[in-house]
Amino acid sequence: MDLSTPQPRNPSLPIFFNVSTSVGNQGMNTNRDDILLVQFFLRKNGEKVPAKTAEGAAENEIMKRVPLSGVADPATIAGIRAFQTAMRRKIPSTAIDGRVSPARNYSYGSGMFTIAAMNGFLRRHCKDVWPRIHDFTDCPEPVRAKARELI
Repeated sequence: MDLSTPQPRNPSLPIFFNVSTSVGNQGMNTNRDDILLVQFFLRKNGEKVPAKTAEGAAENEIMKRVPLSGVADPATIAGIRAFQTAMRRKIPSTAIDGRVSPARNYSYGSGMFTIAAMNGFLRRHCKDVWPRIHDFTDCPEPVRAKARELI
């Protein structure tokens, strides 16, 4: 887990929390902090981003059920796919592969890195806390400690 500041900066998301290794389907799944960050972001997106359709509500429920275990299990992969499916409605070129890869920038081709989008949705819907994710009471301790260190 690290903090990315892509250049040129996007004023709507000047910094974002990034993974150092891939998480999810066919990911490396070797960094517990990365996995916990993705799991936490999935749960927060499921809780905080309003669903506008029945499909969106179902995707939010899948994301909210992701355990904060630090293990990239089937529920985590399902949560990533649910997030990517919801993202595809806004960005049609979004890949639904169940994997969160480290972002080298905000986007790749015409798509957006999943981890950057997770950050962006949280920033938009949690303006009172962002980027102090360690202030969420349910932030897992390893993520809380690393976020404090990074900010």
